[in-house]
Amino acid sequence: MLKEGNAAFVQGACTTGAPGRIHELADGRAPFAVIIACSDSRTPPSALFNRGLGDLFIIRVAGNTVDSSGLGSIEYGISVLGTSLVLVLGHTHCGVVNAAVKAVTEKAKFPGSIGTIVAPIIPAVRSLKGGDDLAERAVTANVQRVVSRLKAAKPIVTKGLQDGSVKVAGAVYDIATGKVDFGVAA
Repeated sequence: MLKEGNAAFVQGACTTGAPGRIHELADGRAPFAVIIACSDSRTPPSALFNRGLGDLFIIRVAGNTVDSSGLGSIEYGISVLGTSLVLVLGHTHCGVVNAAVKAVTEKAKFPGSIGTIVAPIIPAVRSLKGGDDLAERAVTANVQRVVSRLKAAKPIVTKGLQDGSVKVAGAVYDIATGKVDFGVAA
């Protein structure tokens, strides 16, 4: 299926990019936004935002968290590629956020390195009071926490925020409706 998809893309039968753009971008790119998104297969940022090749600098990790290599990628996007927007994009029904909720409420443990992707989300879960909708509220709390941490990331992100060349924002994608809520404040 991947080969067929790539063949369609090269032939111009895809809506997310045109073959002519491949050659245009061979020598460089200037994406307008860095998107930190979950690696969930239901949440591809280029499709969600109907953007093509070269438009977005996308960092994907389960739970849309940022570690040191993620921060380095964001800083590269800002300082080298000239992006002016960093968007942390969470999504409803996030499995890793659900795992963090279980780690807090049920003391669940996870095999292998899964715990390392759950751990950064636990503080967001702990910041909330329980309830039936804890997992969904934790999605937003996680986005807000990552946004807050990025706004304090020195020196490149904070410099861009201070001089007005960079904006850091959060949003949540609803996988049931397809809508992105851009009203997630940190």
